[in-house]
Amino acid sequence: MNIYQIAKNAGVSATTVSRVINGSQHVSDEVRERVETVIKESGYIPNYFARGLNRKETKTVGILCPVISDICHSKQVAFLERRLRELGFDIILCSMEHNYESKDDYLSVLVQKQVEAIFIIGSSVLDTEYQTALIAISNKMPVIVINGFIDGPKIYNVYCKEKEMCCNLVKMLCLEGYSRVLYIFDSVTFTGQQKKGGYEIGMQSCDLEASINELRIREEISMTDVELSTKMVLDYVEKMDVKPDSVITADDILAVPAQKAFKRLGIEIPIIGWSNTMYAQIASPTISSVDMNMDKMSEIAVAMLMNVLSGKTAPQKVGVAASLVVRESFVPTME
Repeated sequence: MNIYQIAKNAGVSATTVSRVINGSQHVSDEVRERVETVIKESGYIPNYFARGLNRKETKTVGILCPVISDICHSKQVAFLERRLRELGFDIILCSMEHNYESKDDYLSVLVQKQVEAIFIIGSSVLDTEYQTALIAISNKMPVIVINGFIDGPKIYNVYCKEKEMCCNLVKMLCLEGYSRVLYIFDSVTFTGQQKKGGYEIGMQSCDLEASINELRIREEISMTDVELSTKMVLDYVEKMDVKPDSVITADDILAVPAQKAFKRLGIEIPIIGWSNTMYAQIASPTISSVDMNMDKMSEIAVAMLMNVLSGKTAPQKVGVAASLVVRESFVPTME
């Protein structure tokens, strides 16, 4: 049954049926009840997507996630989906994990589906073509970047102040008497650059040399092969004339192999992870880790969207403070 048959059975015009479906107030209670009764008895299901297009809204948003299997990304997506559904939005999730080269196709699909906004989880600092495409799309709909940064006039960014946090961690270790801080990292994303930059600033502020104490483990290795990552840390440290006396890692998934490597060397030193995931909580000993306050970032991102959709102003970038969750691997002696 279609809208015209509904109208005929209810004894009204198709326009009236459309008004009832769209929740218009310009229909009497008696007519509304009659139309709704016919709809219910017929089993007719309104096309809500078409309804949204008629009203210039689809109540649908897209989420573009680079690596859905990453525990931090999946947590971010889960919070976003829950919060957006509470506000009446449907979600189209695009995971680029095994198909990053088709990212432009994902963007095209979201545009064709006429989503009302696109959320981006993280951002690469190297893929300028991708950033250019997002800037172009932001002229048509809001683009909100979470824990990343893309500089565009209509792109909204919310990120963790990781540079500041990493710098402060180095200074904290220095005050605790540690001067040979090894930094282990993997990615060259925006967040990766922020942490690395903060480490280097912190080392410089403590008059310590950073370049000889940095180890990069390729992202595709760190996320899939803990034993290989452990071996890489082990080999690197064994070749050092002066061993590190403390470690900061860019992710908990790097902190675990670092901990395993130093255990094999018989060296017990402070180790600080990042992202406050279950990896840090189930390690032995448990690992102190930086909490990026992802729930707060997601909440701010959703608030940005609602402000923009309602015609209000929204800041184009908001930084959220991080905190250190202290566990067995590093317990500061001073506040």
